[in-house]
Amino acid sequence: MAKRVQQKHSQLKVISDNPDYPSWEITADNADSHGIAERVVWCGRSI
Repeated sequence: MAKRVQQKHSQLKVISDNPDYPSWEITADNADSHGIAERVVWCGRSI
């Protein structure tokens, strides 16, 4: 899944472009259960 990440003080807010999926925050308490793998720089598909 690809999400936007926004730094908010000592937390990271994970945001979806799709409004059907809620945002969530990564804090020091729950950081072990989340991971950021890579950065998306380009995505192409047929329309």
